[in-house]
Amino acid sequence: MVVKLLLPLAFTCILSSASYAQRSDVDSQQKDIDTVTNFMVKVPQQKRLYFGNGLDFAMLSTAIVSKPGRSTHLTMPRLTAVVNLGFTLNYDLSNRFGIMSGLGLRNMGFIEKVNDSTIKRRVFSLGVPLGVKIGDLRNRNFIFFGGGLDFPFHYKEKAFKKRSDKHKESDWFSDKTPRVLPFLFAGYSFDPGITLKAQYYPGNFLNTGYTESANGFFPVNPPLVAPFSGYKVRLLLLSLGIDIHYNQYRIQEREYQEQKRKREEQSRLL
Repeated sequence: MVVKLLLPLAFTCILSSASYAQRSDVDSQQKDIDTVTNFMVKVPQQKRLYFGNGLDFAMLSTAIVSKPGRSTHLTMPRLTAVVNLGFTLNYDLSNRFGIMSGLGLRNMGFIEKVNDSTIKRRVFSLGVPLGVKIGDLRNRNFIFFGGGLDFPFHYKEKAFKKRSDKHKESDWFSDKTPRVLPFLFAGYSFDPGITLKAQYYPGNFLNTGYTESANGFFPVNPPLVAPFSGYKVRLLLLSLGIDIHYNQYRIQEREYQEQKRKREEQSRLL
């Protein structure tokens, strides 16, 4: 019985010793490096999991709209200056490749012109993206792309001929939009974390099956109408934002850059 207990323990100790010896060999190899080029190549980038905030402080949105009686067209751009908040989760597999996800709050919609009236339709939604990053992750210069799902939870509509005379409507968890809006995105990150991102929603922003009571005087059993029947609305978003990290990643990066600078200065003196 004692032998059976000691064998796994001894095996574990052997593996640990081998692992430690490997790390020691790697460390000793790194200490022997004294050229700038080799230093930059040999320093390993460990896998890092880190968190942050993605803030889109300016968003331009429009839509590709087709509906009965009118050909497909691009709607008037809608600028949102309200900050769209987001929580980001990053996992860097190397200096050049990483995975990104998170949770974001978004205000998005489109503007429609109907005869001499203007109708603004928008939703607040919670989005879950999943994408990859490729480029210089250490210096925050990289491309990113992927897809995700948005979950609308508040619908708002404004209709007016004159801005002083508006008809407003809002609804929590409205049936006027689908419950889930899938999207695709792509963008670029500039040091120190400024992001430019394009986002596309291939599905219909409006629920064509939505029905409501017809307008007018109907004392009993008013007929139902489908105001979005035949509509096809695909949103396009362009946003400018910043990604803020809340861990030691940037501190480690600054230390690396400082160490790199000192080694370059020493190489010039030789």
